[in-house]
Amino acid sequence: KDGARVLSITQVLALAGIVDFSCVAEDVRLHAMHRGKSVHWMLQLEDEGGLNYRTVPVALRGYRKAYKTWKVDSGFMPSIIEKWMVSDLGFGGIPDRYGRFRLGSLRGAVVELKTGAVAEWTKYQLSAQCVLIEPRIALARTIRRIGLSLRPDGTYSVKEFPLSTFDSDISTFMKALEDAKNAGSN
Repeated sequence: KDGARVLSITQVLALAGIVDFSCVAEDVRLHAMHRGKSVHWMLQLEDEGGLNYRTVPVALRGYRKAYKTWKVDSGFMPSIIEKWMVSDLGFGGIPDRYGRFRLGSLRGAVVELKTGAVAEWTKYQLSAQCVLIEPRIALARTIRRIGLSLRPDGTYSVKEFPLSTFDSDISTFMKALEDAKNAGSN
């Protein structure tokens, strides 16, 4: 906002030791990061109507199929796509998707796209993203939190974190944020 640097959600979780990839071999980690960035970019183009399917590498087509199938199956309609946001609480992040479902609930959902398994720590990441999207905690806690694992074979799995754990999940994130800020000022 004023040019000051803010920690990203992922940086906060890493500094707290909640996310730790140090046990993953460097080449494996770099390959997974590259794959994830490629899939995110492809699906952003897909959702924004700019994807030329013929240019999609064969190795990524299954992830696109999985995402498109999930959108049809769920009725999900994204309204925020890969947008950098900053919270007045002093952190920033990029929710992969925020939107609503055509059928059923009027409640919005934040969706985290993964090209691997949806880890348990994703609930903290998603709770912070809810606050980015809706700064009023009373409303942020009503946003559905969904981890969507896309697979190269065109299938997907969904892990939805219960609304009932939002308060404890955002508290864990806020404690990690406070600790990270305190560590940075020492």
